[in-house]
Amino acid sequence: MNDLKNKNLTLLFALTLLNILFIIYYSTLIYYNRLAQDDYDFLFLVKEQGIFGFVKKIYTNHQGRFSSFIIQAIKYSLINSVGNIAFVPIVNWLIDVFSLFYFLTKLLPQLKKRIVCLFAASIINLLLIINFEFSSFFWIASSEFVVVSSPLLLFTAIFFNKKKHSYIIVFLLALLIGGWSEAFAPLILFFLLLTFFSITVLKKRSFGQAMKQPEAQKILLSFIIIFIGLVFVMIAPGNANRLERYQQPASLWAFWGITAKNFAVFVYLFAFRMPYVLFAPYIAFIFGLKGKTTLKPTLNHWLYSLAIMIFVIWCSTFPAAFIMSSFGFHRIYTPIIFWLLLFCCFWAYLLGTDLTTKINEKRQQLLSFSGVIFTLIVCGIQVWNIRHDTPIAKKYSETDKARIELFMEEKKKGRTVDLYVAPLSSMKTENFKSLTLSLIGNKKKPVLYYSNEIDSEIVQNTFIGYNNSMMMQYYELPFAVYLKKQP
Repeated sequence: MNDLKNKNLTLLFALTLLNILFIIYYSTLIYYNRLAQDDYDFLFLVKEQGIFGFVKKIYTNHQGRFSSFIIQAIKYSLINSVGNIAFVPIVNWLIDVFSLFYFLTKLLPQLKKRIVCLFAASIINLLLIINFEFSSFFWIASSEFVVVSSPLLLFTAIFFNKKKHSYIIVFLLALLIGGWSEAFAPLILFFLLLTFFSITVLKKRSFGQAMKQPEAQKILLSFIIIFIGLVFVMIAPGNANRLERYQQPASLWAFWGITAKNFAVFVYLFAFRMPYVLFAPYIAFIFGLKGKTTLKPTLNHWLYSLAIMIFVIWCSTFPAAFIMSSFGFHRIYTPIIFWLLLFCCFWAYLLGTDLTTKINEKRQQLLSFSGVIFTLIVCGIQVWNIRHDTPIAKKYSETDKARIELFMEEKKKGRTVDLYVAPLSSMKTENFKSLTLSLIGNKKKPVLYYSNEIDSEIVQNTFIGYNNSMMMQYYELPFAVYLKKQP
């Protein structure tokens, strides 16, 4: 990397510009972001019952993800205090970027930190836009799904932190992961098993010999804590209530069929992210041409890791297949997309380091130039996103804000009769998938935000009128609110 400053300076400037455009885009959407759906329910519960009361009620009536809901309770408590939601996605973004930056500086210490920081920000920015459910980054109730930092910090503490307090860090991170998600924790357990296998069987060490190493001790500690946390998630009383809302597979054979279908859906959705997905590994490959590493993987290593990655993707479909007999909520696949993106970048970087002496200086400069062009193309896409999506977000924010103001005005006037309101502005937008499918007549579009649209009626113990009820509860409205029925 000694001559990177001179030969790849233009590429670094282009990457800096791209990250600035990403930040402008996300900051604009954050500015216009609004509360929606579960936000009102959770805000009210935290205000009425406090953080631990909120977690207890969710655990016993809704779901077992105790550590996730502790974090959520803290977020909603802060929102109730400051009256603003913008800090949530900002903090989530900063945590992800810092964690990836910290992990990469330990994994690849030969790289200059400013380059690692730039690349870490690029990866997180790309992750947010290729996430199957883009709006989950902005919806407070589901924003924890885009926080992918805990496994990075855990493996950093296991392998790169030699201090005694690292055991405490491992314990806390493992506890956080164990209670985070029933779809997330098992995959981390699987990775820990693979890691332990690599430092014992592959290095021909016995269990006793391996356990003399701090790394093995911390792997075992984290495995036990995550497993215990997962047990508490699975035995939560609230899980039964959640299962009642969905239909489970009729047989084991049906379950495997659903997982196979889900895997195909994952590949289908991921294919439409390829323009972005290919960009990051290509830049990593160019950096690799000017870098070096002590890792010397073979073709077999690549094939084994590819097989493991495919297996992990397939396994990630199991929880939704079992609970819902479907692909499930798209946001739960965000961690898998992140690891897949890192997987591609990792191998691209290693390929670059391997070809450093095999590609002459002129061709390396040509590749660097093509990287600049590729980056500028993605910059152009982001400029289009900013210009296209800002008016949509602004209009939706204005109509939702006006509706809340109307509610409060009518409450202040002493209204007690039902109130019927006009629909909110649409927050449907375009992306590569919707533009491609529109060529064959498919008009379905993604959304910028989760809609806080209400219904024209309220049906108890269903999702029909859920938003109505939650807003009436949170704002303590003495009248019912309904959406005007459209002719």
